Amino acid sequence: MDGLLSLIFFLIEISLAISIYQFSDHKIKFNILILILLLSLYQLMEFLVCAGLTDQASVRIGFIIITFLPPTGLYLSIKIADLDRPEVILYFLAGLLFSIYFAIIPESVVLMDCNPLYAVYFYGQSIIYGLYYYFTIAVGMYLLVYHLYTERQGNRDDFLLLLGYLAFLLPIGLMSLFDPTITSAVPSIMCKYAFSLALILAFMALKRSS
Repeated sequence: MDGLLSLIFFLIEISLAISIYQFSDHKIKFNILILILLLSLYQLMEFLVCAGLTDQASVRIGFIIITFLPPTGLYLSIKIADLDRPEVILYFLAGLLFSIYFAIIPESVVLMDCNPLYAVYFYGQSIIYGLYYYFTIAVGMYLLVYHLYTERQGNRDDFLLLLGYLAFLLPIGLMSLFDPTITSAVPSIMCKYAFSLALILAFMALKRSS
């Protein structure tokens, strides 16, 4: 069934979100929860459209959801590093502009193909969107590395989140390097690899409750 892996990941990620909500006592559990919910909702949208249960509007909703993943991750990095970075609002505003574009332009994102593992899209402004996406993630990773370097002691949530970033960036980077033709499938495949980020975030949120 097309979209099967998306359905599986949605069910697992939403279960992780429920567990975090009920059992976590982490001071930033709601920040972690929002990030996992965004990941899970994207998987749901992809499953619905790939299974033929909804129309192309779900594709655009899915892209709006993942557009807010980088600034949400950046804000989580800022909270973990205990920094005061009010400019994070600019990244959310950039995400909002892309979301408006996806919302009002029907051809901005079009589902081209589906299989049980991932979906293939055409999406407009792909270069600018990619720059926004990866630059925002890079800023978050930089802050985590900076915090790891300057703060020698304390909890290692910064290390865990950095590991979570690398767990999905390295595989998709290697795939893109060896097979440039997967460009149109990168959003879907990257969100599949981001399942590892969801698992690491869940561990981060729940480890203090054990």
